[in-house]
Amino acid sequence: MLATLDVLQVIPRDDNVKPFLLIDGQKSRLETPFLEYINTPTDHWVVCLGVPYGAALWQVGDSKEQNGSFNIALTKAKKELLDFKARKMTDDASLKPTDLMPLINTAWNASFARQSKNQKAIAERGWSPLNYNLLILPEIRTTMTNEEKKMKCFLMEIYFCLTI
Repeated sequence: MLATLDVLQVIPRDDNVKPFLLIDGQKSRLETPFLEYINTPTDHWVVCLGVPYGAALWQVGDSKEQNGSFNIALTKAKKELLDFKARKMTDDASLKPTDLMPLINTAWNASFARQSKNQKAIAERGWSPLNYNLLILPEIRTTMTNEEKKMKCFLMEIYFCLTI
């Protein structure tokens, strides 16, 4: 996928700005071809692996607010489209497979594409500012060893010292 984006020059490249990819830490992300690609000096990608098997804890798109906004916007877009078809007295005023992408685009813009909401979700999940929120969640802490808990405290102390 990244190679295709690079070949097509989808993402603008600048020496000072590198594209960032945040993905789940599933096993497929640790396969040799992917790791070799992201670790070559010529690809200019910054890749972060999220917590494996805990995507709902860190993925920005999983925020309840955005999912709820998407569902509300999709329902509203469907109603508007069906009302439009009824007003135009089309032969079949039902939803068609070809209606799906325009409906998703409309709902997407009213939910997941809202920059301020994305920034809020990113902050709540501990990505920016980097605040180690994942490490304080009870479901994560119960699986941590005492040594990992001590390391978490050490990392948080460093972080807070650097941000003061």
